[in-house]
Amino acid sequence: MTEPVKQLIAVAAAILLSAVGYYGNYLPLAKSQSFIDTMRKANSGQYRTVAEFENGFRAVLDAPSPIGQEELVRNLGSIVMSAVGGSANNPKVIEELIKFISEYYDPIIQSGRGMSSGQNVFVMGSINQLAGVRTKDPRYFEAAKRYYLRGLESAPIRPQYLYGLFDVYRNGGDIENAKLIGERILSIWPTDDRLQKILDDFLAASAQPTSTKKTGTR
Repeated sequence: MTEPVKQLIAVAAAILLSAVGYYGNYLPLAKSQSFIDTMRKANSGQYRTVAEFENGFRAVLDAPSPIGQEELVRNLGSIVMSAVGGSANNPKVIEELIKFISEYYDPIIQSGRGMSSGQNVFVMGSINQLAGVRTKDPRYFEAAKRYYLRGLESAPIRPQYLYGLFDVYRNGGDIENAKLIGERILSIWPTDDRLQKILDDFLAASAQPTSTKKTGTR
């Protein structure tokens, strides 16, 4: 092997190692650190509006990096869930937050790839379910139902999906499906006395005449 060839190979190897270091180490590390800094700003109350919150995290999530996006989006999902739970029943804020997290989470879920695809579906189901409880808007219960049903397609007895779906039907007043899912859960975990009581109480309350539900029993 001639000396020029050796030098060419050495230069190519150096370029390759630099590229691996930049894309495989520097970019993911820089993006992760930026996310932590942004999260600290959010926790310290530096973002006064939803738009400021979104712009802060958008700048991080849109930054280039070959790895780490799914994990950061999942962490953002936890932040959004806390924000939805503490939004003082402000429907507009909740709507904006869910649109924002869906923009980043749904493409990941639709791809079906990732180390935690099942957890991703559950997080989005939980966020929408919480939004439905907070706002009483049936759109969110419908969205939560879609996520949980999607999860059950690949994991038919995963408890997070089954219990989440039961709560969605129960909170949405869907008596028939709540009964079906409740009985399905109990067929798998027959010793769950807590769920049995919740189901029994829900069915009993649902069976009361409308006038009794409104005025109470005397």
